[in-house]
Amino acid sequence: MAIADGSLSVIVEPDRIEGSGDYDLAEVPVVLHQVDDAVNGLTFPAESLVLAVALNRDVLLIDAVSGRQATRFERCQSCSSVHITRSDDDAEFLMLGRARDSGAAYDLATGKMLRKLTGPDYRAAYAPDRTLLLSVMDRQAVIEAPASDRLVWESGVIRVGAVDYAPDGSRFVISADGDGDGDSRSGGKVLIYDAATRLPETRIDFSRATFNHLGFAPDSKRMVLGSYKSRVVVWDFQKNAAHCRFDSDKDGHGLRILKLSPKGRLIATGGGTDRWGYVRVWDAETCTLRAEVNLRKRVGSLSFHKSKPLLAAGSWSGEIAIIDLDALE
Repeated sequence: MAIADGSLSVIVEPDRIEGSGDYDLAEVPVVLHQVDDAVNGLTFPAESLVLAVALNRDVLLIDAVSGRQATRFERCQSCSSVHITRSDDDAEFLMLGRARDSGAAYDLATGKMLRKLTGPDYRAAYAPDRTLLLSVMDRQAVIEAPASDRLVWESGVIRVGAVDYAPDGSRFVISADGDGDGDSRSGGKVLIYDAATRLPETRIDFSRATFNHLGFAPDSKRMVLGSYKSRVVVWDFQKNAAHCRFDSDKDGHGLRILKLSPKGRLIATGGGTDRWGYVRVWDAETCTLRAEVNLRKRVGSLSFHKSKPLLAAGSWSGEIAIIDLDALE
């Protein structure tokens, strides 16, 4: 439902979705590996099959095909074991912090710490030309100019859950708890801004929860929003409306992680409980469920390989599933 609010378009996301959703399940090959601790985060590099896996205290570098452990080392104390990613040049992997100036960069081949990370926490996204950085500072979403260490813009939006920049630089998005100004704690909102004017164009309100997962399609025409209450929305910017939507989990176990494939064709979701976990892969065009893999405990980490049709999933049981998605791509 759309509501006029001056020049701002306000969209109310429905609390419930009628029906059970469409599915067209395909069998996908799965290789399972087992490690000796809960998997909190993992990331694929662009070309090799050496997977960086963050446990509660340690980080493993393992071969995704054989499961052979290449090296093991302790992570920095201030690093978040959930927010692990790769550098743009793919020579390093990064363990971001839950606060500013608290992460570290590691060599992808040896696991050796290269340097401490300064700057924003895990809630950050660069503009495509990397001259501007959308991040969180003093509780609110801001835009910084990293080269000059200058504050460019303040949003006034607090309790920020996630931020992202469109790949073409045309817009950016801020997701916040409640109404984002500190007065209300129910539900959440997503604000879509014009990058040139830095004025909000659209607000999406969802009374059930915050959309704490964001991801732009490579062509910047669509965006995927994911809520911990299991709602996933594929947003179409040209229509300024939801293209399709689904609930990742109808049983109320929640959504722990969401990833969009490099080509933007597939959406992977993960979640579950202390006794059961799931990985589900959805078609981004139709919101149809295409594949499902179950593990012993909840799944909290996912990573698509950039150049191969592979998805890695990590479970709190210590299981790591390497899923071949060639049949879906």
